[in-house]
Amino acid sequence: MRRNYNKKTLKEVIEEINKRRNYPSIGADIIVGFPGETEADFQQTLD
Repeated sequence: MRRNYNKKTLKEVIEEINKRRNYPSIGADIIVGFPGETEADFQQTLD
């Protein structure tokens, strides 16, 4: 989906939050699949 972040970036941000706050609360909404998305597109998202 052409996001300007990846798993490594997200992990680094979460680690930094954990360093700065005691017991941070992090939430997420996860959407799986988009109209017109192919299996290859979905696999790229997972990778």
